Amino acid sequence: MINETTIRRSSVARRRNSLLAAVGLLLAGSGGCAPYVTLKSDLLSQTDRAVASLEQSSVDRRRLIDELRRARIDRLNEAFDADVRSQVELSHAWVIDHRRAYAVGIDGIERSTQQTERSLDADLANARAARAAILQLRALHEREANWLTLIHSRPSNLQNTPD
Repeated sequence: MINETTIRRSSVARRRNSLLAAVGLLLAGSGGCAPYVTLKSDLLSQTDRAVASLEQSSVDRRRLIDELRRARIDRLNEAFDADVRSQVELSHAWVIDHRRAYAVGIDGIERSTQQTERSLDADLANARAARAAILQLRALHEREANWLTLIHSRPSNLQNTPD
């Protein structure tokens, strides 16, 4: 059964993956020597895959949030029905009180769902920002790679000429 613990575990894993992606971005931004160009390219690709994975897990989380909401409402409905069936005589006051309690339960479920969805929306916004940063880093990496290629393609007698 899907519950808040499952969603929290997913959130912890997502944050761990985000941290790994951030480390990858830091590593990708450092260096500048030719041997690291390939490493940086690989790190950018890996980070890009991590963001894509985060985006996919967000889609999965959205589905889990909806399933959890439906399960909570079903449990509330079952409890309300059982409570009604257990009453020998239904008074007007009893019906009104229990209708109000049911409304409070539904409101609590909806608020919880909305809070979780806001958290998910923030995660998706962070993923979009990470994707934009990756694009910028990729552009910088390509410039650096082109510069290194240009330096290494010069004739060796020009590289060591005294000023």
